[in-house]
Amino acid sequence: MRCRTDTQIVSTTAARAYTFRMNRRVIVFGISVELLTSFLLNRLAPTDGVRVWYPSVWAYMGEHALIWGILIALLFAALRSRPGSEALTALVCLVSELVATLYVWFVIPGEGEVSRAWYTGKFSDYFATRLTVWCVLAASASLIYWIRYKRAVQRSQAPD
Repeated sequence: MRCRTDTQIVSTTAARAYTFRMNRRVIVFGISVELLTSFLLNRLAPTDGVRVWYPSVWAYMGEHALIWGILIALLFAALRSRPGSEALTALVCLVSELVATLYVWFVIPGEGEVSRAWYTGKFSDYFATRLTVWCVLAASASLIYWIRYKRAVQRSQAPD
């Protein structure tokens, strides 16, 4: 039997306290989908739109990701008493994406201003485009997750 050191015990306890019982693999895929969605939207938008109002792709990605990250932390803190699962983690990622999109569009601009998050100036266009890109990336990430982790577990548990 291996004896654990105080450092290992403290780091394990801290890791458990800060994960809020989320599935770490799913949250990594969620973060990747979030960042890639913002990156692709910035690159796909016409040059006279979002790229004019944001000094760099990092500013655009960072604004949305910061709000998304804060929402993730708040939702996991609120759901700490529930047992963690892949589905709950994915649902929290989706809700955070939707709320962050609404926040970026409606709250960040000042009074009377139109959001600069999308070149057409219409929320429906921005929301539909962002959600479509997000869903395609999330479906791709889900497929990769299933192939990499679920099939590997099933293969290793196959009877001899």
